[in-house]
Amino acid sequence: MRDGATYEIACLEPFSLAPGERSIVRTGVAVELPAGMVGLVLPRSRLAFEHGVTVVNGPGLVEPGYRGELGVILVNLGADVYIAEAGELIAMLLLVPFS
Repeated sequence: MRDGATYEIACLEPFSLAPGERSIVRTGVAVELPAGMVGLVLPRSRLAFEHGVTVVNGPGLVEPGYRGELGVILVNLGADVYIAEAGELIAMLLLVPFS
């Protein structure tokens, strides 16, 4: 789903992250970026502020030649276990032109 300049990325399945844990979270979204574009996977500020959950390699880079499902590497920097339901928003995708 597009939200202004970015596309919202949701998790495909429920998951949980213990404090300090990181995991690749499936999204069920396959991409084929247009020529001359790269994708940047960005953290959601609400998730980071409220739960300490963020994108490990933020921004993550989706290279132009990549084809397949997006996986988002999340880490829980908070003090509590984070539990997400399927369909919960976990990241954003920003498409950026390059030459």
